Amino acid sequence: MNLTATQIEDIVRVVVQRLRVGIAAPPVPATPVFQQLANNIQPAAGEIQVSDRVVTLESLKDILVDAQAIVVHPRAVVTPAVVDELRKRNIRLVRQLPIPSAQAQQPAPLLLVTAQELLPVLSKRVCALQATTISAQDAASTASHIEQNLSDGKLGAIWCSATPFASVAATYGHTRLRAMQLTDLRDLSRAIDQAQPNLLILDCHTWTAPAIANLVRNWYRSLR
Repeated sequence: MNLTATQIEDIVRVVVQRLRVGIAAPPVPATPVFQQLANNIQPAAGEIQVSDRVVTLESLKDILVDAQAIVVHPRAVVTPAVVDELRKRNIRLVRQLPIPSAQAQQPAPLLLVTAQELLPVLSKRVCALQATTISAQDAASTASHIEQNLSDGKLGAIWCSATPFASVAATYGHTRLRAMQLTDLRDLSRAIDQAQPNLLILDCHTWTAPAIANLVRNWYRSLR
């Protein structure tokens, strides 16, 4: 018997609703359709978060018009009709990553220091498991604070500064800091290979928030 996508959706919804009484939804196998998003990253513009554990076309009614991505619970059941509709509309389906247990959580290996006005947006864009984001003070005290964090176990630091040349100069005399100014994300691999820096200094006038978040992700991956 051949079933339509709508019929499959109805069957899935009814079965899962019955199973949900005292039974958690089973993990959904990873497929190329899905991306994953850490729970502590807030949805960006165009991303709509859906809290339903069973995601159907009915639950997405009236929210797909301006959507670029639909963010669902890591264990949510998404019906085939929804997958087909999102594919037709070229809308990404994003699964949040499961929240790690308290025992599994480890301090972020990187430190991101930024101007106060950039702190809110970068705190949302940068995964807290990859980098701890804090606001900068004056150049001298920030350099000392970064050095202390590296001494305490951080593997690297990124300093997004409105005065990058002064920030570089402020690192002189700090023997634990191997600082360099990075002007382009494409230079990260060469910078690591040639100089093994533990502090990257960025000009916040030329680096956008998405580019900074991308830099954090790439440096984090290189440390794994």
